[in-house]
Amino acid sequence: MKGEVRNKEDKSVLGYVNIGIADKGIGTVSNSKGLFLLQLNGQEKLNDTILFSHIGFKTTIKILAELNSVNNVIELEPETDHLREVVVKFVKPKAKRFGRNSKGFGLMHYNFYSYYEKNVDDRLSKEIGMKFKIKKDCKIDDLNFHIDANEFKSLKF
Repeated sequence: MKGEVRNKEDKSVLGYVNIGIADKGIGTVSNSKGLFLLQLNGQEKLNDTILFSHIGFKTTIKILAELNSVNNVIELEPETDHLREVVVKFVKPKAKRFGRNSKGFGLMHYNFYSYYEKNVDDRLSKEIGMKFKIKKDCKIDDLNFHIDANEFKSLKF
């Protein structure tokens, strides 16, 4: 089924109109020039409802039997949507500091795995980590850490 979609008031073409047969999973979208091609699969009935919808326009409903296989001109009527007022306020983010605030060794490096300990089976047992509970809208300004010694070929953080 072919055709075009136009604005009912000024007859201008309407691009990107959603077109579909209700409850059938069959649909398409008009192109930028308002033209559409709705491919039917033979499972439709003459009394099936075809919906034409576009933001800013009233949804138009047509019955399949009303349309031709080609040269359909569908006109959508403009509709003014009244939205409630929305007030957007800026809320200054609060800075929060995690981790140690002091200088020096809070935790001594000899407590953790050393490159020289060749006979250690469980290398994970001497790792250190900190888990933080943060909100979704979080931004990291600085990330600092200290490596006392390293003789590994690579490290993963």
